[in-house]
Amino acid sequence: MEEILRYISTQGLALFLIALIVYFGIQFLNIYLEKFKKRHEVKQHDRLTDLRQQLGKEIKLILDNMLLRTHGIRAYVFEFHNGVMSMGGLPFGKMSCTYEVLEKNTSSEMYDRQNLSLFLYSTLIDSLHENRYIVADTMNRTDIESSLGYETLVKRGIITTIRAGLRDKNNRVFGFVGVDYDVSQSDENIDTAISIIGDTSVKVGTLLSIED
Repeated sequence: MEEILRYISTQGLALFLIALIVYFGIQFLNIYLEKFKKRHEVKQHDRLTDLRQQLGKEIKLILDNMLLRTHGIRAYVFEFHNGVMSMGGLPFGKMSCTYEVLEKNTSSEMYDRQNLSLFLYSTLIDSLHENRYIVADTMNRTDIESSLGYETLVKRGIITTIRAGLRDKNNRVFGFVGVDYDVSQSDENIDTAISIIGDTSVKVGTLLSIED
């Protein structure tokens, strides 16, 4: 009987020690995995930051060329963010101006146009998704629904703006490029600008898709 009790006592201690070792082993593994995850996140953030800086230089050159060829006063890129998808399959959340180039004596609007709610620009978003480009001319308001946004353009001193959507590999719009004018444009100039802006949207969209 004493031998049996001694055996149980010994085995119980052994099991306790094994359980203790396993417990601390799991805790150590969790700490290691958490540190590994944080290091990976930091490296991923740094990689994306470096990539964004490299892309930024190239995108600025593309926008400079677009502005020169379209003879506008401001060229820019807007990107949708927050990553949530709406019921219609479009990016939902906010949008911000991420790149901008300016003609001489033109004021910057980039830092004032951040975190704009897409809900307030639903007509614009729908139009970009349905069409390859959109043209808004405050001197020729033929579309009653679209004219809802024209007053904002007038306040900003813009007569005509032309925009083309940035599309991902699934053909969903995730932003747009645009050119602003402070004077009315002829149909010929608009047709030329549409072609240039359309080509630019493909180039910029391809570059920004690299991040994905």
